[in-house]
Order: sequence, then structure tokens, then C-alpha cells
Amino acid sequence: MKKKNRLAIILILITSMMIIGVTSAWYIHELKTDFDHAAEHMYEPLSRDLDPTVKEKAPSEENTLKPISVLLLGVDQRPGEQGRSDTLVVATLNPEEKNTYLLSIPRDTLTEIEGLERSDKINHAYAYGGVDMTLDTVERYLDIPIDYYSLVNMEGFMNVVDVFGGVEIEVNQRFDYGAFSFSPGQTVMDGEEALAYTRMRKDDPDGDIGRTRRQQQVLRALIDRGTSLQTLWNLDDVFAEVAQHVRTNVPPEELYGLQQEYMAATRQVETLRLEGESKRIDGIFYYIVPEEERLRVSEALRSQLGR
Repeated sequence: MKKKNRLAIILILITSMMIIGVTSAWYIHELKTDFDHAAEHMYEPLSRDLDPTVKEKAPSEENTLKPISVLLLGVDQRPGEQGRSDTLVVATLNPEEKNTYLLSIPRDTLTEIEGLERSDKINHAYAYGGVDMTLDTVERYLDIPIDYYSLVNMEGFMNVVDVFGGVEIEVNQRFDYGAFSFSPGQTVMDGEEALAYTRMRKDDPDGDIGRTRRQQQVLRALIDRGTSLQTLWNLDDVFAEVAQHVRTNVPPEELYGLQQEYMAATRQVETLRLEGESKRIDGIFYYIVPEEERLRVSEALRSQLGR
């Protein structure tokens, strides 16, 4: 190859690298801008976040990130109604151990509703007192502090799944739900299918526990999609959907850093279960968790959080 030609190729390569570098920097800047707009739109602090008498969250030790807990709420909400929390999941993230625990709380779980001083299904806390009462009730039930919450309505759940290009799920049993039929095997589900997959419980031999298992499957699949390289190129669409359908008490100025700092903790996800049984009491079905089982799960979460 002539020296002149070699020089031309080298210049083309260097120029291409510079263009790629500038384009990437511009794209990352645009993504950060979209992320900041979404964070501002999503921010809805709890009453206690605005109460100056409430003790602030304990700071992390120098150069050490402390474990955190997040309450994930999926809410069915019709126009003009408060709605009920159809899905309650507690996620505890430990950045030092690089793992996350996911605990789905069956929505019919019988417990004392904080602020009402009477027992009812745990998902009714949202109907009575919104996120504040739900978070207080979950904290009391599990005997752990909840640092943050993230609420998504069901329409938003479907849209986020679609923006991610669907979720890949290993179906373990055949069943029908609404207009959808599910058969054993690996399948990619769109938002509507994934929502139907997480809602069925009457035909599941494990009832509500089977339902929570499927919810955790979809959550883990979403985490996998959200951390994959292919998602990078449509993150602006993801941010738009999230801004419209998700609410959280993570301050906008902290959300980006929190996501970056705790990403490693999502590499290993372990699911926990609350073992119990369904019982009819005064004509109403409840999910009853024995006290020793509640304490077992509480201890596992407290250990994960270093409490």
C-alpha cells in the first residue's frame, strides 16, 4: 500500500473516531437532559419527606454505600378513584454484596393497617391512605425502614414493557387469562400479555403465591432489559413513558446518582417468599402468614440492610 493511501486511511479512521466520540458525548448529554426532565416530573414526596421533625436518612459511611430499600407499587386506578395497590414488592439493594432481594407481598395478606388500628388486606392501605399509609403499613409489617417508593399505574407498566421491546419469560404452566393463552416454554411478551400473565391467580394451584412468583419473573425480566445495551438506543422513549406513569419520592437531584451507584446491586437478584395460606373469614378471603414466617422474612431483609 502506498504511503499516501495509508495516510488517507489513518486520517479517515481518526476522523471517524472523533465523529463517534462527539456524537456519543452529544447523545449522552441529551439522555442526561431527558433523564433530568423525567426525574422532575416523577417526583412526589411523602408527607414525612416534607416534615422537618422527621429524622433524615442515615448518611453512608465515607466511601461506602449503604443498603437501601424501595417499595414498588403497581396500582389499578380508574378515573375519579383512589384505586388499590394490585402489586406490592419490596426491593432491598446491597451495593457491597452486589445483590438485590425482591419480596412480593400477596395483596390479600391480613395485617394491621397503620393509622387505622384495625386489620384488613394489606392492599387496602392504599385505598384508605395512599402511598403514605401503604408505606407505613409495610414498614410495620416487615419491621424494616423503607427509604423510597416507586409507583406505576398498570397502563404505564404495559407501555414500559413495550418500549423495552417486550420481556422474555419462561412460562411454567398452561393457562388462559382474558384474551390471552399461555403455554409452557420461553416466550417474549408485550405489555398487554405481561400484565395478563401477572394478574391470573384463580387457576394457579399456588394461588396468590403463584401470582407473586410471576410478578417477580416479569420484574427480573424488566431489570434484564433495562440494563442491556439494546435499551440504550431508545432510552429517550423509556424516559418519556416513565415520566408519565411513574411517581417516586427520590429527589430529582439524587435520582441519576442513585441509579448509577446501585446499578451493580441488580446484577444478582434473589426472590423471597412469604409462605402462608388463604382462609375465608366472615365470607372474605385473606392470605394468612404465620408469625414465625413473617419474622423469618423480616430477619432476612434486616440482615440484607445491615440492621
